[in-house]
Amino acid sequence: GAGMRTPALVCVLSLPLVVAVAACSSSSPEGECVGASGDALKVCAGPTTVKGIDVSVYQGTVNWSQAKGAGVQFAFVRVSDGKNSLDTQFANNWKNTKTAGVIRGTYQFFRPSQDPIVQADLLLSQLSKNGGMQPGDLPPVLDLESTDSQPAATVVARAKQWLAHVEAALGVRPIVYTAAFMSSTIGNNFSGYTLWVANYGTT
Repeated sequence: GAGMRTPALVCVLSLPLVVAVAACSSSSPEGECVGASGDALKVCAGPTTVKGIDVSVYQGTVNWSQAKGAGVQFAFVRVSDGKNSLDTQFANNWKNTKTAGVIRGTYQFFRPSQDPIVQADLLLSQLSKNGGMQPGDLPPVLDLESTDSQPAATVVARAKQWLAHVEAALGVRPIVYTAAFMSSTIGNNFSGYTLWVANYGTT
């Protein structure tokens, strides 16, 4: 279901001019990530690997101190699924990641069939209501995994509206989370953004 993925372990690769983020399974050998394509997504290991997770209401109440103790250094917490489904764990996760010393960011599962500015404003209002972004927080993430039965041009245009609105409000360029199955819809229209590329079947 939408936004129902299990907490994904992600590794950030430190590369010149590009930061690639690849999903890792919990069964992966320590520090190893295997991606769908391209050298940057095949292996990230050694000192360039930083462990993080993404979470939503589907993980229930996260023990962030325990996560930190297990080596989790950063986390992205879901704010909502579109404009109508606020994540009931967002406030707890946003506060408690910071308290535990886990670097935090937020993401919103984007619904192309809904008004992109209304969705963006929900993310912005929830951030503001819960203390806002602070120095050291990660950029917000547009979770672009669904066309919502919209034509490609609509998906791209509305996603770009969300991205521009959030960037103007926060002064930071968002990240785009997406996957290979969205390639025919989004093409290279988001090449100016850091891409967090999902790889659901990694072993």
